[in-house]
Amino acid sequence: MEEIWMNACRKLEISDDIARTWYEKIRRKMVQGSGRYYHNWEELLLRKQEYLGEIGSSSSTIVFAVFFQYFEFDGKRNCVEKNCEAFEEFCSDAGLKDEHVIKLVKKLLGDETIDALPGYEDEINLLQDLDLVVLGSSPEEYKRYRELLRKEYSHLDDSSYTKMRLKVLQTFLMIPTIFSTNEFQTKFEETARKNVDTEIKDLKNSSN
Repeated sequence: MEEIWMNACRKLEISDDIARTWYEKIRRKMVQGSGRYYHNWEELLLRKQEYLGEIGSSSSTIVFAVFFQYFEFDGKRNCVEKNCEAFEEFCSDAGLKDEHVIKLVKKLLGDETIDALPGYEDEINLLQDLDLVVLGSSPEEYKRYRELLRKEYSHLDDSSYTKMRLKVLQTFLMIPTIFSTNEFQTKFEETARKNVDTEIKDLKNSSN
């Protein structure tokens, strides 16, 4: 992951010292603290490494969005504003003044105040597919994902969590494809739908 991050920074002429400082800052942030059972460095970010390397070779904005997307995470509240602020702090330290890059990354992070930008649709599709790749994992890995995710929402009782989770999962099966890009559809769509369908059945059975 460090090489992917460093290459993304170098493309925008960000100094190696600043890039390494922020790489370590993000890594430490995502491995520490309570409540990060799944949305952390090992479980979430490293899972994306295999696919991010190729994508990052042509897009620094995707790399930045992946690294800052869960810089702050709290299962009880939306952290978009805090993550955008962290990215802005990085840009300030890095001397990054490319307004298109800054706005595109913040929009990818969820800043709804930013209007449509060239390249946004393609990049948000890739970002979302990277985030959903766990759905296409093996049954064993998916089971672990389910268990870790449940821990992140331990503030919800079983009934509330099941209701929330079913709403998300059933939406996945209602749409034509879970993944937006052809590559991810080919690799993961079939397995993802099986995993989601299994979880739906399990949740319904456990609530009866």
